[in-house]
Amino acid sequence: ELVKPGKSTAHNQWEAGWPAAFAKVNYPTTYLGMNAVSGINEAWFLIGFASFDAMEKDQVRMDADAPLTTELRRLGAGESDFLENTRQVIASYVPSVSYKANVDLSKMRYFEILTYTMKPGHEGDFIKAAALVRDGYTKAGIGQPWAIYRAVTGMPAGTFYVFLPMRSLAALDGAAATDDAMGRALGPDQMNALGKPVTDGGATSQSQVVAFNPKSSY
Repeated sequence: ELVKPGKSTAHNQWEAGWPAAFAKVNYPTTYLGMNAVSGINEAWFLIGFASFDAMEKDQVRMDADAPLTTELRRLGAGESDFLENTRQVIASYVPSVSYKANVDLSKMRYFEILTYTMKPGHEGDFIKAAALVRDGYTKAGIGQPWAIYRAVTGMPAGTFYVFLPMRSLAALDGAAATDDAMGRALGPDQMNALGKPVTDGGATSQSQVVAFNPKSSY
């Protein structure tokens, strides 16, 4: 959700109504709400499902609950006072190039989210680059985990998200040292090999930090 300038506090207060509505009916599906610390003024909401079939069945369950859907419609209509725009993205987890991704998120407070959009036909270049980075992290024994998701719909083709959980912003202080350790572990030849698919196949990339918001989570 893209929040209007000056509306962040009011939007957060309004968003608290959604968890309250789900809690009232003891709804089984949970989600994580987050607010941008850097980048454009966005609110993110992450919902995880084991499959697309499970996602569809969850929507059917929600639609069948008349009191809940009535309250959600009211809350949705009120969002226009706070938001410039919204976007729903469906993305699929890519375990083969994620790293130590089995993380207890209750102990984390932030995500750094890296968004990469590859040129048409170059999705494989991203996977190759991510595999090399994972190899470097493994060889260097780096502790920072990450999870990679491929956008299935809602974003341009070839879009990938890298979610890096952090206990605090202090994790960013060690980013340069982490890159150096990975570079030493891979060596010059592999670092050159890492750069080629990124420069040849990458269209855009950006980094954004978001903070977990317990009051807008359920």
